[in-house]
Amino acid sequence: LRSDRPTDRSTLAAMLWPESTPEQALYNLRRNLSDLRTALGSQSGRILSPSPRTIRIDLQSADVDLLTFDAAMTRGDTPSLEQAVAIYAGELLAGCSDEWVLPERETRQQRYLAALETLAERAAEAGDHASAVRLLRDALAADPLRETALRGLLQGLAARREFAAVTCAYRDFRLYLHREINVEPAPETAALFQQLVALQPLPKAVVAKQARPVRLPVPITNLIGREQEIRDVTAALSSARLVTLSGFGGIGKTRLAIAVGEAIAHAGSSGVVFVDLASLKEPDLILTTIAGLLGDSRQPFPVLWEGVVAHL
Repeated sequence: LRSDRPTDRSTLAAMLWPESTPEQALYNLRRNLSDLRTALGSQSGRILSPSPRTIRIDLQSADVDLLTFDAAMTRGDTPSLEQAVAIYAGELLAGCSDEWVLPERETRQQRYLAALETLAERAAEAGDHASAVRLLRDALAADPLRETALRGLLQGLAARREFAAVTCAYRDFRLYLHREINVEPAPETAALFQQLVALQPLPKAVVAKQARPVRLPVPITNLIGREQEIRDVTAALSSARLVTLSGFGGIGKTRLAIAVGEAIAHAGSSGVVFVDLASLKEPDLILTTIAGLLGDSRQPFPVLWEGVVAHL
């Protein structure tokens, strides 16, 4: 971190061993420098003493990921940013909680996140929305509170016509904000989500009356041990206009409902559509969300209501 300039030995010792006496801290520094020279072997000459009171490490022509990352970020072109993203392997000096490392760590993390967003923006401009989505998911994995990355992700998913994923991403982000810091998404984020939901295109399966739309999430795992429940709910649906599944959170109500929808679709129903309302905050979005999956959500509100009713 300070290879470009000498560092006072007393200052370095106090930084690394702040709870020790000055004498003990300097003793610790001497021991660690000896161990470092041994570890460096033939490269031990890189540890320099410009004066009796200072020390510096010479990293000229050395392959150091930190310096390569910083240099790539400074250049800023796409290949360099891709190199920086590939080099970044997590927070700087993970596990070290000393105060001196915190600003250095934050600086590199913000540069990494900025590189991901810049690359995603350039990928989206080139029409490569799949790469943009992947990069922005990486950004949110590193910083789940980064709303600029979320907004880019929502736009990328919408460009790929993955509107169910748009709703899921916004819902998960909103729930995370509420759980971690008890706030709502920024107004511009909520507005973008509402705009994307409202502009969801008319599914082809809804256009033709003879078509049988099947719009269900695709679970990543199989449902095991619920065969009787699937039969029971399917039978209930044959004699009732509304069937409600109730139970504790996480018990599998949604997963069971999706399995029932799959069973009904395979049995030749007139259509099965999954509408996720969990992430919605404004009442007006309920109708537009349903309409976005059944019909054209871009129509004026009274016509939208009549269209949904007529279709159902």
